[in-house]
Amino acid sequence: MDIYFLKHIYAKKLTCSFKSHLFWEADRISVEHTPLSIPFEDLLQLIEYQGAILIDKSLENWQAKLNRAKARDEERLKAYYNTISSEIHQKIVLKQLIGDEKDKELARIEATNRELERKLWDIQERYTMSIEAWLHSAMVIHLPTVHIQCELQRKKAKRTVTAVWNPFTKIIEPLRCEVSGEAVYTFYLDDIDAKIISSAVWQS
Repeated sequence: MDIYFLKHIYAKKLTCSFKSHLFWEADRISVEHTPLSIPFEDLLQLIEYQGAILIDKSLENWQAKLNRAKARDEERLKAYYNTISSEIHQKIVLKQLIGDEKDKELARIEATNRELERKLWDIQERYTMSIEAWLHSAMVIHLPTVHIQCELQRKKAKRTVTAVWNPFTKIIEPLRCEVSGEAVYTFYLDDIDAKIISSAVWQS
């Protein structure tokens, strides 16, 4: 798994080309001997977080297929056992059962419902997926980035924030909502400090 981690530095222009030069063997240095801009423990947490996202994404189609199969099995079971319960209930009504005979049939309905719950639990266990992953290796790449100073103004509130152009992904990285931490390209500003607020937080 290749993990790309950016070390931000200030620059007005980016003139060098990365492409395949990123993987020159002469430039590869053991992480143990390379100073990092964040603690190694924090970097590991970032790797675990991004790794979980990649695993979830790679399993999306398979999970969707399993969920469809699970839903079909559940519907079949419910239809089967609900039919049994309905037939027992109709028997009680048609024969106008009372007393012990009625209690006996009601007990059959309860037993049928318990059996349905047990079967549904079995299906849940059958379709449960457990994933274990561990870090095999990682590559830390230091790239110069372009920092763009942007002025935000909301009524009388004014402030400057830094937008970062990422040369590896070739996009301007999103800013962060200062309430939820959500990555945003469109956002609201509050009236006091021109604080960046996501649409979801603003509308809530």
